[in-house]
Amino acid sequence: MKFILFVLLALELFAFDTATASKIFDKIFLAMVDKDNISVYTVNNKYKEVVLASSNLYISSEVESADIILVDSLEEIPKNSEGLLLFTTSHVVYKVNKDSVGAFYWDRGHIKIEFSRVRLHNKQISLPQNFDKYIKDSE
Repeated sequence: MKFILFVLLALELFAFDTATASKIFDKIFLAMVDKDNISVYTVNNKYKEVVLASSNLYISSEVESADIILVDSLEEIPKNSEGLLLFTTSHVVYKVNKDSVGAFYWDRGHIKIEFSRVRLHNKQISLPQNFDKYIKDSE
């Protein structure tokens, strides 16, 4: 019985697949960058697949030419990315790294999207009104 529950839970987690994540990143990144095609730099193979599944996002092979740098851990942050637009899938990275303007992460089984009003302002990013509920005043 426990095995069946485990399998069902695993299937539930896999239901949040590449296509779904791609649509979410697509919406977030299109709101952040005023372009139709957005270049994303990431070293994370899982997120490379997500980016490639999008019709509006593509992989940048160089940090400097990317519109957005997508990271999942502090170790994934490129050394030459200071001052560039950083987005993360880790709440820890979002809190620790002040270059990260926003985060999309899981918290106790729930999807969370969070942006820093101060960091958005510093990067001169104005998000559409439908993102207001995700913007926090804390840095």
